Amino acid sequence: MRGATVVAAGDVTLFQLKRESFTELTEKYLKVRYRLRELHRQRKTESIENSIEHGLLKNASFLAGAGGDLVSELAQHLETNNCAKGDVLIREGDEDASFFLIEVGIVEVSKGGSRITELGPGACFGEGALFSRNPRSATVTALTDTSCFVLGKSGFDRIISRYPVFGKRLEEIHAARAK
Repeated sequence: MRGATVVAAGDVTLFQLKRESFTELTEKYLKVRYRLRELHRQRKTESIENSIEHGLLKNASFLAGAGGDLVSELAQHLETNNCAKGDVLIREGDEDASFFLIEVGIVEVSKGGSRITELGPGACFGEGALFSRNPRSATVTALTDTSCFVLGKSGFDRIISRYPVFGKRLEEIHAARAK
């Protein structure tokens, strides 16, 4: 699946490189492979940063007032997770340790098979298992096609230690949910 659509802004001459040729060249020329990986990582980070700055900052209350440093560091650690309607993102009782931030879509949170709530763009989930070190306390299922940003445990720990206000806001969300 393609990650983006490219539209020419003027006359352009394009050259197409088949996957087999691309693989052969990047295996033969390691500097090219390294530079292309670095370019891909940089574009991914810029895309996530852009999404945070132009969408999530207004929807995610716990990110209110986030400075460029926090946004930039988050973008470096976040991965994008696209799921289809009906996909389970977190299962109650699992030992997984990731934090999720919804970019697009709606998810349902359930416990013991009973619906607790729905969450949409800007909402987060998964912080409880990271703070408590306990198994997941609820199941989260996509009600629509959903795109989330996922932050693994090491990235999460690094971010909350470097940005304690962000960590405190997430602890407050966790405490409110635990009631």
